[in-house]
Amino acid sequence: MKKSLLLFAAITIAFGTVSVLAVDKKPAVPAAAPAAAPAAPAADKTADAAAAPAAPSKKQTTCPKCNRKIDKKFYANSTDGKKVYFCSSFCAEKMKKDLAGAVSKLEADGIALDAADKKAEKKKK
Repeated sequence: MKKSLLLFAAITIAFGTVSVLAVDKKPAVPAAAPAAAPAAPAADKTADAAAAPAAPSKKQTTCPKCNRKIDKKFYANSTDGKKVYFCSSFCAEKMKKDLAGAVSKLEADGIALDAADKKAEKKKK
């Protein structure tokens, strides 16, 4: 009788501890939104959006061919003066045929590309 009572108490304590750890915490209370400024006419907003395209803000971190992490040892300079990084020499060689397509795809995704090497451009001339 004592053994079963002790076993029951141990199981109850164990489940009580697990249930306390699994209890959801209260979500954070969102901060009050600041007062909104007067709305501009809709025509002005669309004109501003068309005039100023979004500037690239991200650095390149993945290979444009296979989406793996880039290695800055492997790159190719595009004809428009941009450097595209790859994960391996294999991907760099395969993408040299369509480097302009890779540049346009990366820039469309909002990725800022590094400038091409000046030394490499002089060697080509």
